[in-house]
Order: sequence, then structure tokens, then C-alpha cells
Amino acid sequence: MRRRTASHNVNRIPKRLRKKALREMGLTLSAAHKNAKQLEGKETKGVKENGKPAKKKHARGKQLYQLRRRVKLLKYAAKLKLQGKLPSGELVSAGKINMRQILKSLKDEIKTLEFEKATDVVLTAVGANKDGEGEGDATMDDAMLSPFQKEQLIQKKQLKKLNNYVGSYDNTGINSKAKIHKLTSLSYATRQKKFKWLPTHMWQAKRSKIVKRWGWNLVYTPTQKCFRNTSRMSRLKGCLAWDTSYVNTAILNCHYGDDNGADEKIKVLKKIVGQVTNGAASRKKVMKTGSFWEGYFQLDSEVLCHGQVFWNTVKTESGEDSTGSVLQAVLRIHPSVYDQIMDYLLKETANFEFLTLHDCKYSIGSIKLSGPKALSSLQSLLYVQSTSDNEQQKNSTESESYKFWRQFANLNDTTTLPSNIQFAFHVDDPRLVTRPLKTPRRKTNANDILDSIIALKQSPTKAIDAKAMNNLLSFEGRYESYNKQASLKQLGRERRYNPGVPVNATQSSRCIPVIINKSTTASTNASTKATAGVTSYEVIMPWFWIMSFWYQLMHIPHVLPAGLKQWHQLQFEKGVVCGAGCTEDEIFTRVGYGESLIKMQENERKWLRRPVAKRVAYDKLVLGVTTSGGSGKQQRRHVGEVGSPFGCDWRYLQLLRGLLKTLNEFETDVAKRGNNNGKGMMKGTRFNDKLERVINSKRSVFEAIKDIQQSDKLKQKKSNYKLEELPITLLPVKTTTADTNATVTTSTPPPPTASSVGQQQLQVKPIHFKCVSTGHIKDNARIYQIPSASSSSISDSLDKVDKEHLIGFVTSATFNLTQGGCTGVGFIDAGFNPSVNGNGNGNAYVDANKMKQFVLVRNIGSASWHLAEYNVVDIAL
Repeated sequence: MRRRTASHNVNRIPKRLRKKALREMGLTLSAAHKNAKQLEGKETKGVKENGKPAKKKHARGKQLYQLRRRVKLLKYAAKLKLQGKLPSGELVSAGKINMRQILKSLKDEIKTLEFEKATDVVLTAVGANKDGEGEGDATMDDAMLSPFQKEQLIQKKQLKKLNNYVGSYDNTGINSKAKIHKLTSLSYATRQKKFKWLPTHMWQAKRSKIVKRWGWNLVYTPTQKCFRNTSRMSRLKGCLAWDTSYVNTAILNCHYGDDNGADEKIKVLKKIVGQVTNGAASRKKVMKTGSFWEGYFQLDSEVLCHGQVFWNTVKTESGEDSTGSVLQAVLRIHPSVYDQIMDYLLKETANFEFLTLHDCKYSIGSIKLSGPKALSSLQSLLYVQSTSDNEQQKNSTESESYKFWRQFANLNDTTTLPSNIQFAFHVDDPRLVTRPLKTPRRKTNANDILDSIIALKQSPTKAIDAKAMNNLLSFEGRYESYNKQASLKQLGRERRYNPGVPVNATQSSRCIPVIINKSTTASTNASTKATAGVTSYEVIMPWFWIMSFWYQLMHIPHVLPAGLKQWHQLQFEKGVVCGAGCTEDEIFTRVGYGESLIKMQENERKWLRRPVAKRVAYDKLVLGVTTSGGSGKQQRRHVGEVGSPFGCDWRYLQLLRGLLKTLNEFETDVAKRGNNNGKGMMKGTRFNDKLERVINSKRSVFEAIKDIQQSDKLKQKKSNYKLEELPITLLPVKTTTADTNATVTTSTPPPPTASSVGQQQLQVKPIHFKCVSTGHIKDNARIYQIPSASSSSISDSLDKVDKEHLIGFVTSATFNLTQGGCTGVGFIDAGFNPSVNGNGNGNAYVDANKMKQFVLVRNIGSASWHLAEYNVVDIAL
């Protein structure tokens, strides 16, 4: 039994032992012995003479004053914590947070705060006078200020004083990156120095598994098992929800005004956006209001990531702003390439005064929904409360775009609405109602819905409220949306007398601007041109309104919170290759390739931590056994895993396919010439004058791969090592034909070397495959071509499969609940032609009548082969 501290209260001791206990403590039970002389050293602290606990002494005088003072200071600190400011109005920095400094500042300003609380009206008037003096000076030199200087002045005035009790503010970086130091909660500031929390982090922390990626704490997957539930909710009944506030928003503002040089200024903006998107997002079709572009960002001919771009034009009257109209380009950037794209945009905008860049990384958030009930869930969440029973006045409170949006409330098919369509309008605070509103069942027939869809397709501007769009894309509008934002305690007071009844909406609570983008991430089959995709609705709104909408959204039936893993699962089940936000499959980008390297290192670390007796012996794996001649002896074809056994070794595939191709070309050229000198060069291991291995046999190919891999390990150990070029690149959809009029040389070409081949990128193409028979394929599996055989049976060709037949790797594979079998996504060598036999360049098993193509797939550490049917997928860059 564990030992516990003894209790000195005699009432807890049996009566027969109390006298003994008191005697040992130097106390007596009788009152007659109360004044008796006690032995020194036997007094018990905190116990009276009769053995009962003594009452605690209260502090007096100075101690009592300090205690009461400390309580008051902590109360003021709790109030100011919500505002994210010190009493002087200075924003709190995450790197300089010190409770002693805060208490000291509170002590100095405590009298001012008490006076401000008692005479709030007087201080408000004084503040107005001060602001008035500043405004008067600014208006005099308004014509001399640039757009950047004007926006800075407006932002400084907003940050001086908050317009709500919750502590919401707009954290936008103007011509600079938004910083993380402006926080609203002091308690958790130090935890967000390197990895910022999403607006819903407090809700997600105990319900999901969090990972630190790209400067954010992201939701990887819910805590509960949800693999089957995710598949059902996305297909049958329900929807999935993600907090996608980690997707950064950058707004390029072109203040072209009304002068003659407006066209030139707009061309500059279009050029900047076109360089980032390879000219795809700067076309006239995309620049129309009501639609957006979705594709891959590119810089210097390098594919970066998946993103979105949409445009907005702010028409201002001549009396409102001297700068006139403004053209805005809104870029939605994945956080993995945020620094790279923002550095480029900041560099380009610094050369033009009429351009300003707003970094809304911490001021604009978003929520994504996908599934049959996505539309109806949004309809019950985004509403405008009517304060009048009159139908005519009720319709006047709703904007035209909101009425247009309500017509599609009861649609359960996510593919009904056109893709890349936008909606923009104002909504009410969702916390005004105690429970989500049910979507009204309006009497509408199919013809009315079809007419609305046709009208939406012909004129997308009908679904756009220009005022709501402008308010969301400007820091003034977002600041105004936080005006008099009520706390939960204030809403509870108003709801106290009428429980269950919605709180009446005021003008300040119905000015929340939202933008809804309907996105479809799809892949196209290269042969049949059939498309498969995942449809989702993304709601974009101010940052500090995300949590309010999320909390109400989670109370809607059949809505399941999801993470990065669930989004990858949805695209995997739909057969989408390299969808939006799935960096695991985008191995042709620097981010995706880095993700594969990180997973390889993590798998290797886990493998090394296991005892030697329990590790999988990858180096002893036998991948092929053949029977030699009539003796019947079995000979091992290859021992050991191909490439790295911990992941997809794209560097190995690049070297293997490049060296084999070079060897085949060299052998063919020598055979055509019949040159005896060329035949002599094919024998033995040879090195050139630079001590580079000459590729003259298959054995030299694998020896050269080992040499290059050893050289790569030495380079990676250097501190200044940087991967300059990826080993693979994606094959473009539209390829240019080679020049057929090339000159033919009659002299014998020099033997190829490994160093020249190792510097050439390998072109790959994505495929989607499905197992023909039973079998469970896992991630990082190997893809092999089927060797040529005299018999049509595949079983006769399995003994001939060797490491030279490797053509690709599997990036994602598991059991697909929608297909009832195992499917996967991978990349193979673009030079692989399944219709050509012989020399390791073809596939002996092709069903030409049914246009089916097959490959062999093998899991890591396994010697079993799985036959899979595959289709090439086109990815438009």
C-alpha cells in the first residue's frame, strides 16, 4: 500500500487510541490541562490543544490590500486578453509576452481604466476630436498620397480602437506579409510562434489528430474511425466539412482610376497574374465576374501547386475616392508555396505605385463542404432573418443574389449546378438561432430549377452582390462586419427571457459578407476522355466569423468533420489523380516530391527502431526463381528490394529508365553499323578518361546506379545541400513532335556515361489502375511491365520479371469501397509503350479489342504479383 500523509485530527482516530495520539503530539484531551506546560518540540502545527484543526488566519493590513489588488489586476488582465492589447493600445507581440510586464502596465493604467469605465461617453467624445484632427490633416493632402499610403492610414485608425467586445480585428498585411504577432488570446500566444492555429482549433483539438505542416496546425483526421463513414457520407446521405482557412488569400489591387492610362495599368496586372498561372487566369473568359479559374500555379516554367484565381471590379463614384475604380485579382494559394509566390508578387508590385498587395493570410478564412447534403446544409446555415411579417417587406430585406441562391436549397445532386460558379451576398449571424434552420420546402418544379440554372450559366453576375464582394475583399468591409459583434454571454442575456426564440437581428449583425465557390476537381481519361471528379462548395468569409459558422454547422444533422486524410480519400475513391490539396500524389512538384522524401525518412526511422529480429529483411527478398536447363536447379534472378524499401525511389527510377534507354540505343546503333570496334566496346567493365563508368551492358547499368546513389549521399551530407532539379517531370498533355530531318552521322558515337544520363529528368505520366483479381495493394508498391512471352498466359511471364522491367511506383492504393476492389494511383515512365514487344520496351499482354492495358504490381517486401488494368490520366497544367 502506498504511504500517505497522516491526519492530525483526533476525530479521525478511534476513541481507544485518542489519548495515546494526543500524548504523542504533546497535547491533552482535558481542559484542566489546557494551561499545563507542554514539552518543547512536541507541538503540532495547525492543531489546537484539544487535537482539532486550527482555523486559518486571515491576512491583515498590507497583505489583505495586496490580495485584493491582485484580484482586481487579474480581472482587468482577463478583459484585456480578449482584446489582444495592452492598456496603452499597443498590440501584444507573441515574442514579448510577459505577465509581469502586463501587470505592471495594468497597475500604471488602472486609474485611467476605471475613469474610462465610469465616463465612457466623455472619452468617446475626446477620441472623436482626436480622430477629427488627424482626418482634417489627411484630407488636405489626400491628392498627394499614393494608394498604399491611404490604405495604411485607414488601417492604423482601425487598429487604434476595436469596434466590438470579442476582440475581433482585421490582420492584413499591406505590401508586406501578414505577421503572426497580432494575436487575440494571450494565453496561447507562445504556442503559435511557428505554427498558427486555425479559427476552429479550439473545437478541433480534442476531436481530431493535429499535424504541424506549412506553418499551421492542421487537422489530419478525426479521432474516431471514419473510413467507411466518410465514403458513405460523400455518396449517399450527408456531407463532409473542412476548415480550409490555411489556404492563403492574396489580393492584387490595381487603382487604374478614370484617366487615359487605365488600359496600360490593367495590362500590368494581367501580366503579373499571367506569369504566375502561365497565362490561363488572365484570359477574358476568366476575368468576368461570377466565375473563377482553377489550376496549377507556375513560376519560371516550374509547376508549384494547385490554386484558384478570380477577379472583381470595384466601381467608385468620383466624389468618394480620387483613385477611381479598382480592379482586384484574388489568388487562393496553398500554404506550401506561400512564401515563393508572395515574394514574387511583392517584388513585382514594388515597381508600380498604382498596385497594392493585400496579404489576407490571417484575415480571410474558408470552410469547404462536399457531399449530397452540402447545399441543404449551407442553406440552413446561411440565412437572412426577416424582422417583418409582411411578405413585401420580407423580400426587400433579401438581396437578388440571395434569392437566386435560395432557389437551389433542395438540390441533392452536387453536379446540377455548373462548375466554377460564384455566389456572393450578406448573411446574418448564425448564433442568433438556437438550432439550425430547416430548409423550407418551396413549391418548385423541375422546369423552374432548369430555367434558373440556364440563367445562371448565361449571366453569372446574377448570383453576385457587388457590395458583399467588395466588403469581403477590402479590410474596411471586414472591419465593419465585426462592428458590435456580440459575445455568447450577450446573446445568452437576450435569449434568457424567450428561450428557443431566435434573437432579433440588428443592422450590425446582418452585414457578414460571404463568397461561395463551387469547385470540381476532375481527372480525364486519356483514351475515353471520360471525366471523374469531386464537387465541393467553399464558403469564404472574414476570419473571426469562421468559428461561429463552424459551431452551428456541426449541429446540422449528417455533417461530419474531416481532415486532410479524408479529402485525399474522397479524391482517391472518385479516381481523381493529383486533385486540389493532395500533395501526396503531386510528385512532379517540389512540394510533393519533398513529401515523399519525408515519408521515406519516417518509414526508415520506424524500421530502425524495431529489434533486428523483428525487422523485415528487405535485402534478402527473392523476387524471381528460374529453373536452369535440364538439371532442374533453381537460380535466383534478383535478391533484395528494388530501390529504397521505405518509399517511392524516383531517383532510382530516373537512373534505371534513362540508362536502359541509352544502352538500347547504343546497342542498336552498333548492331546496325556492324562495327567491330563497337562490338569490342560492349565487353567488360570500362571507364573513360574522366573515370566515368561506360554503359555497355546491363550489369554496368546497375553498377552505375550504385555509384550515383553513393555520390548523392555524400552531397546530401553537406550543410549547403539544395535540390536544384527534380528527378522527374510531368509529361505535358500536348507534346511537340521531334524533328524528323535530323542529320545522320556515319562515325561510331562515343559510349554513353552514367553522369550524363543522371542529369536528365525522366518524364512520367499518371495512371489509375484496378486489380483484375483479388489482392490488396498498398502505398509505395512497384509497377512492372509484363515481359514478352511466347505463350499468351501471364503465368508463363512471371518467371521472367526482373528489376529491369520496373516502370513506375504507386503513390496511393488501398481497398476502394465504391469499386468493391483494390484501386490505386501511380506514375510510370512516359516512354513506356505497351504495344511494342521486345527489348524491354513493351507489354506482351494488351487486349486490343477492348482497349485494355495491363501491368504487374508488387507490394514492398512481397514476392507476389498482382495483375492490374490501368488507364492513363491527363493532367492539364
